[in-house]
Amino acid sequence: MPPKRLSHDDYKVGWICALEVEQVAAMEMLDEEHDSLPQASSDTNFYNLGSINNHNVVIAGLPRAGNCPAATVVTQMKMTFPNLRYGVLVGIGGGVPVKTDHGMIRLGHVVVSEPTGIHSGAVQYDYGKARSGQFERKGSLAPPPTVLLNAAREVAVRRQRMDHDPIWSNTQRIKTSRPALRRFKYPGAANDYLYQRDYVHGQEGVSCQDGSCDPKQRIERPMDDDKEAFVVVHRGTIASGELVIKDAKKRDDLAKEHGVLCFEMEAAGALTDFPCMVVRGISDYCDSHKNDIWHGYAAAVAAAYARQLFFHISIEEAQRNPNPKPTTFELPFSLSDISEVTQFITRQAEIGRVQEVHEEIAGPQTAAIADHGLQKERHWMVPFGRNNNFVGRDAILERLLTSVSPDAVPDDCQRVVLEGLGGVGKTQIALEIAFRIRDQHDDCSVFWVPAIDRSNFENAYRVIGSLLGLDGMNSDDTDVKTLVQTALSQRSAGKWLLIIDNADDPLLLCGNSESPVSSDAQDRPLLCYLPFSPSGSIFFTTRNHEVSVDLDTPEHNILKVEEMQREESLKLLMTTLKESQVKDMESTNKLLDLLENLPLAIRQASALIAKKQLTTAEYLDVCLASEDDLINLLSRDFEDRQRYKSTKNPVATTWLISFRHIETHNQLAADFFKFMCFLTGKDIPLSLLPPARKIEVAEAIGTLKAYAFITQRGDEESFDLHRLVRLAMMSWLRGTGELEAQFQQWTTKVMERLATEFPDPEHSNRSIWIRYLPHVHHFLHFREQRGYHPAEALLQSRIGSCLYTMGRFPEAERAFRQAQRLLEEQVGLEHQDSLSCMHEVGLMLLEQEKLEEAEQVLQQTISLKEKALGRNHPQTLCARRDHFRTLTHLKRFEEAEGKGQPVLESFKRELGDRHPDTLKCASIFAFTLSQQHRYHEAELIEKPTLALRKTVLGADHPMTLVSANNLAFALSRQGKYEEAEEIERETLKLRETALGKEHPNTLASMNNLAITLAERSKHDEALILMEACFALSTRVLGVDNPETKWRGEFVRAGGHRTTTLHMTVAGTAGPEGG
Repeated sequence: MPPKRLSHDDYKVGWICALEVEQVAAMEMLDEEHDSLPQASSDTNFYNLGSINNHNVVIAGLPRAGNCPAATVVTQMKMTFPNLRYGVLVGIGGGVPVKTDHGMIRLGHVVVSEPTGIHSGAVQYDYGKARSGQFERKGSLAPPPTVLLNAAREVAVRRQRMDHDPIWSNTQRIKTSRPALRRFKYPGAANDYLYQRDYVHGQEGVSCQDGSCDPKQRIERPMDDDKEAFVVVHRGTIASGELVIKDAKKRDDLAKEHGVLCFEMEAAGALTDFPCMVVRGISDYCDSHKNDIWHGYAAAVAAAYARQLFFHISIEEAQRNPNPKPTTFELPFSLSDISEVTQFITRQAEIGRVQEVHEEIAGPQTAAIADHGLQKERHWMVPFGRNNNFVGRDAILERLLTSVSPDAVPDDCQRVVLEGLGGVGKTQIALEIAFRIRDQHDDCSVFWVPAIDRSNFENAYRVIGSLLGLDGMNSDDTDVKTLVQTALSQRSAGKWLLIIDNADDPLLLCGNSESPVSSDAQDRPLLCYLPFSPSGSIFFTTRNHEVSVDLDTPEHNILKVEEMQREESLKLLMTTLKESQVKDMESTNKLLDLLENLPLAIRQASALIAKKQLTTAEYLDVCLASEDDLINLLSRDFEDRQRYKSTKNPVATTWLISFRHIETHNQLAADFFKFMCFLTGKDIPLSLLPPARKIEVAEAIGTLKAYAFITQRGDEESFDLHRLVRLAMMSWLRGTGELEAQFQQWTTKVMERLATEFPDPEHSNRSIWIRYLPHVHHFLHFREQRGYHPAEALLQSRIGSCLYTMGRFPEAERAFRQAQRLLEEQVGLEHQDSLSCMHEVGLMLLEQEKLEEAEQVLQQTISLKEKALGRNHPQTLCARRDHFRTLTHLKRFEEAEGKGQPVLESFKRELGDRHPDTLKCASIFAFTLSQQHRYHEAELIEKPTLALRKTVLGADHPMTLVSANNLAFALSRQGKYEEAEEIERETLKLRETALGKEHPNTLASMNNLAITLAERSKHDEALILMEACFALSTRVLGVDNPETKWRGEFVRAGGHRTTTLHMTVAGTAGPEGG
């Protein structure tokens, strides 16, 4: 089968080798080889094309080792293959015999570039200037691309969990049994010699093994297990330079200065304009005892490691085209002419010259070469060092790099906005972008301007003016902002990126749209001073979406940054902690959940964990102790070198700053947010907020959404609050002095609003009260022990009624008791409202089968109501009705019937036959008859009651369904099973809709239908239904509940025992009595 032939655009990854032995190893790692492609005559490279795990790879060798040839090869390769995204620089290197987390570096190990300390993963140790007799190193090399760093980490993680080493397996692709490939065999640990650093090799041309060196000068080291089948990998800084190091002293001195693990000769040239990861197999120790015995194996393990990376890079990531429309242009010179320049640079390096080479070279042709020694002067004004602990954010960084590049839009000054909640990491992302633009664009200046206030903005502009050499920067009379704006707007300023950080204040930045722009320069909005140049780009960070819109930014250039993904947040937490501190992964993940994966909150937590030497589990326990403890931790300051010294670092303070902005510009928005903070924080209906004009409400809600303090639920008029922001706000409101007074005022406002909007629960308004209930319940729980308010008893009583209707009787009892206590304290025991709550407590006890206690409470209620209201007052009659129902449950039937008959007659006389309370009493009286096995009498009462309830209340009303259930029960006990089954099926269906599947009355309907089915010999259907009923009953009522036990017996009997198990309905009077 002939090899594939793809296009130049299909290749996304470059693989660069300096030596022939490295290129052979690289070729052996390909899954398939592709046909060669045509290239320009000016491109002198030779390419091997192929793929690994469906990633299309270009392999290029160097004409000779060194940084300059590497730069030339990379430049030509990128021209020929325009869609290359990143590369791997793979081959052999000299190791530094130091100890890492993976043991001592030895021959045959692999070293991979990874950012550590101040270095990006690679350092050019021989580039700089001679100043006053001292050598001053300059510049820095670009870090490996994030996708490769992530892949390297994943390789490391996976290898630790595998029984075999995939890297070693990759080396077996090289068939060392073939004579031409024998040099790639493992030489064995016995051939790994390390000599004293001051001991020089004995005789040039004679190997150490052949007697040239004294074996006594070898350093005795513990022998590693001779595990040929496992390749040891170290990650850290790799040093790159033009000269081969053969001096152990120089090796150690440079290694100590830079924290270097390995030395090589090509990275500085390749990394100048091409994001690469450097992979080196260790073939010697950079001393005079060099030999070639380890070259083949070292090249093999490096190639094997590089191959494994491709199995942890998504195909999508590699195939994404960074240049969807590549620009075609003509070079004013031939690429082959570059060789003259590189020869000159090589000669300068060989004689030890360390001055900037571009000062020695003349001619326009050299200006196009992307090399540190030839770069054009540019300005760098960024107030922070690089954040070496920056993790993740790959997708948004890729979009930003494409968007903020000064070349992104040739005929316009690009504007890009990064927006998100305070603490989500906008400044850190902007900082990383600044360094990447610097590393990728040698001719682009980068300026950083904080827009915290007018003073910070102007001070930053003054520094820019000084850098640009503008006159008058030290004079107070100079219009600094206008001068800098004008200077950067000139084409002579060259390419620049202006980062406006913390552009949160819309008035400061954009002014008031309703007022004319002031003629006074000190009052004009900062937007007036932004420069415009097709060679420039402006990148804003803001917490406020309204600022993004006011800046007239295209929608596709407004990027919203969200909380971190779990993998990213976990990496961030672990950057400053020991493995032992995060070993409890369950607690670690719970902590990250609690911190909402917010970068600033995570950094704050990790700083305290590290400082106090805690574990994540211990820190989590403190956070969960109380909301006050959590917000206390979120309010603690900590050292962060990548944030402004003039601002506080706690995440809680960050949100308070945002709230101050809101309070200044939209008081209603601030009031809405304060109000919302007293509620649950989830699914807050707009209708529950304080009333205001529609346009004002829309603007206030828009402001809160713009700051990401709230999010809207789809198209609903309902909102969620950010949980941690809400906690921070409540902590601030609960301060002392003036804040405490404000807190009390807002407590009262919320209480009064809820009392107005939270209705008495009815079947007709169920959708409203069921939605408001969690918020009222949360507010009252929060208000405990905070003083009395008259509306509190009303709200507690309504909560109790809602919970009663939902069948949550224990909770309803607690609510009614609380309301009763508050009312007795306010208006006394004998007040009508106090007696109503007492009555409800008795009814809740009855629903829970606490019969003796229920009778006692109801008797007391009747006595007090008769005294206060009269014997036949409707409220007294309701208490008497529930009392005789209690007597029925106590099986005191004669007493119950004797009390029930006159109560029913009194209801008819006082309220009429069709009143809901009269109908409820009739249904309870029919239930009393059924309990005495007088089913026909019960039927005669329940049938007309059911008909009237359908007319008065509706067919699906809970009270109507109580009558339907009781009638079906009476019919089934008379053997009228077919009629009973029809009613019970319909009742169950309606109850599931109206009450829910877990309501006790719904369970009663399931129970009774199952028994009727069993009576009709439909045993299979009966058993299935009762099994479901028993499972729900166990969860809702508990295993010790009598009804649960009866249902369990039915299931165990296989659905055949019916006579002794046919139960009465415990809730015959329904959940809405009293």
